[in-house]
Amino acid sequence: MGLDDQRKQVEALNKQIKKLYQEMGRAEMPPIFKEGQLRQAKDQVTGLNAQLDKTRESLGFIAGSFTDAVNELSKGNKFLSNAKSSLNSLAGIANTLKVEAQDLNNLSEKRLLGLEKRAKVQFETLKNSKANLDVNSAAYKEAQNALKSEKEFLETVKQIRAEKEAINKDKGVSVFGGLEGLTSAIPGLKKLTPAFKEASDAAKEQAAFNMKNFGNTKGVTKQMKAQNVLARAKRAENLKALRSGKGLNAAKVKELGLEKMLMSKSGKGVTGAAGAKMLKGKDISKLAGAAPAKLAKSMTPFMKGLKALAPALKGLAKSLGPIALLLDVLALDKQTADMAKNTNITYKEARKVRAELSGVANRAGDFADTMGQAQNFITGAKLVETFNSINSSLGTSATTMDSEMLVSLTEMREMAGFTNEELQGIAAITLATGKSVDDITGEFMAQAKLGAMQNGVLINEKELLKGIKDVSAATTLSFGQNPKLIGEAVGKAKSLGMEMSKVEGIAGSLLDFESSIEAELSAELLLGKNINLEKARQAALNNDLATVAEEIAKQAGTAAEFGEMNRIQQEALARAVGMGREELASTLFLQEQLKGLTGEAAKEAESDFARRVEVLGLAGAQRELEEKGVDGLRNQVGMADRMLALMDKLNEAFVGIVEPLMPLLDVFVAIMGIVGKLIKALDPLLQTLSVLGNLIGDTLGGFFTDEPTDYSATMEAFDRQGKSMEAYGYDNPNNPTKMAKGGIVTGPTRAIVGEAGPEAVIPLSGNTPAIKVDNSETNNLLRVIADKLTTVDMYEIQ
Repeated sequence: MGLDDQRKQVEALNKQIKKLYQEMGRAEMPPIFKEGQLRQAKDQVTGLNAQLDKTRESLGFIAGSFTDAVNELSKGNKFLSNAKSSLNSLAGIANTLKVEAQDLNNLSEKRLLGLEKRAKVQFETLKNSKANLDVNSAAYKEAQNALKSEKEFLETVKQIRAEKEAINKDKGVSVFGGLEGLTSAIPGLKKLTPAFKEASDAAKEQAAFNMKNFGNTKGVTKQMKAQNVLARAKRAENLKALRSGKGLNAAKVKELGLEKMLMSKSGKGVTGAAGAKMLKGKDISKLAGAAPAKLAKSMTPFMKGLKALAPALKGLAKSLGPIALLLDVLALDKQTADMAKNTNITYKEARKVRAELSGVANRAGDFADTMGQAQNFITGAKLVETFNSINSSLGTSATTMDSEMLVSLTEMREMAGFTNEELQGIAAITLATGKSVDDITGEFMAQAKLGAMQNGVLINEKELLKGIKDVSAATTLSFGQNPKLIGEAVGKAKSLGMEMSKVEGIAGSLLDFESSIEAELSAELLLGKNINLEKARQAALNNDLATVAEEIAKQAGTAAEFGEMNRIQQEALARAVGMGREELASTLFLQEQLKGLTGEAAKEAESDFARRVEVLGLAGAQRELEEKGVDGLRNQVGMADRMLALMDKLNEAFVGIVEPLMPLLDVFVAIMGIVGKLIKALDPLLQTLSVLGNLIGDTLGGFFTDEPTDYSATMEAFDRQGKSMEAYGYDNPNNPTKMAKGGIVTGPTRAIVGEAGPEAVIPLSGNTPAIKVDNSETNNLLRVIADKLTTVDMYEIQ
């Protein structure tokens, strides 16, 4: 061992000795050993360590002894005190929760979570205390009983949380809450914020009231009304049976619990009229059971909010224009109808899907990746467009889709300029893998950028992302549907002047081994240089298209080298790498352009990334690049786009107020649907009126016209038949009654029939056959209309 090494070891041992002295609490200066005292220094360290271990062991024993002694002396009092403290705390938490749960709207999730955590801590403390108490003591039993209620307490908290969630998800609450937020965010509409806040608070209060009194946020439902009607009818039936005896059979007696009261001396039950007679003088109203409570009047949160908003809504309607608002509602309804047709579902199902997507749009800000103004670009109508495009692309009729996927894809279309067709590639991988849209987008764009940077090129990774739908299914599956691998391959191919479809074609030609190897050898002979495509073939076999592209570029050489070759050599080289001469030339030329345009920027970007790798590590730097790529897509909209998005969001919110009134339109549409039947039923009457009108017109026309009547055609018709008009009683042929257009004849009249073609003369009554004017069907249809109009309750308008 050299002197220098020995000196370093002694210095290290001196430092260790000093540290050991400090740990042992020794005040004196530790010895300092020199270079020739290495063995003594080692011995000193060994002795000090042994001494320190013994000291630690002694201190541990002493501390344990003290702890045991204290526990032994205060065992009973200590755990008893802890148990009592926990019970008191739990009682306080339960009472606090009981009081605060009365006002669900003001009980925040943070507060609820805090009370829940405090209760869990106290229950845990109580468990520990119980384990150290005498099993026969009263304290033990109290603790045991209290712990039995732990599950019930936590279930109650869970129920409160569920009720709060139901209130927040109620359509009326979400609509007015969204309007309040929107008006406060837009400077020109801030004056409306107080009105919408009042409406929002009113909707929340009504939802909480309904939840407390009816078990749901809507209030009194159809089912509740039906059950109440049945209960009243049942009690009326009971009263009738008790008064008259009719229906007072053994089953009814048992149902009402009157077995003992309706008992004869022989011990047999008395029913029917005899039983009713025995009940005379009794309070029948009590025996029939309690009267069903009258259902309290209720209102939906939406209607409550609308009522609170009514004063402000009058002025708002003037500014928006009721006609424009109605047109928006009708446009929305058309979109719903189109959804039903395109996805092959019923209109009712489509309306349900549309309502769910509107709710998703209102809660767009709940998604972690949807921040800031991005949520303003999400409306129900835009989500429906995305929803329809996915169904159309896959040929499906799905009625549910992942909300986060729909929101993210809609953001990319509205904020980054993607088309629905371009988004289908991302949607396909999302649906197949379960990964989020943002993860797929970020990973693809980051790896595409890194792959291109390695070749000295800075590409537009967003444009590559648009083309992800064009990557073949075989390639996508070969990459395990991994967006990182797909992005890397696409990025490298693009940086080398190639498209993925071209690389896939090259990979296929390389695996045609006989012709590929023959072309390779031919090129080597003509070029007089070695060409090695074995690595490219292996990569093609493994579906490693990124390596295929790199190897082809390496073997093909540069644009300058290609330019020095003669035509035969160029064609031979192109065949060897699976291309045509012009294709290879275009690829090499594009490589030169890409490097010339972005080479410096690529070097700078690569240096920046390398610095981030030093700080965050490779995985951290890649993740940062992924997040920047996604965020960048959301920051490509200008102020005009943002304002338009805000107005679209606000407009849909206002339309959402009117949309629940659509059931009223259903009534009118239903009425219009029977117009055809109504007209059919009125047809005999209409025909009669038409004939009467023609008769009156002809009669009046005879008084007011001075034109001579030409009966030459009629005379000719009679001449052809060899008969004269006089034969038919026409003593005045210049003034006959014309029946070509119909008419009503009430007595014997000379008339011409058939002069204009075939006619039918049918008695209106008396003779047979006759036209019977029966309006019974018309009357029935009118009654249907009246019933339809009177059965629309306000609970249908939600």
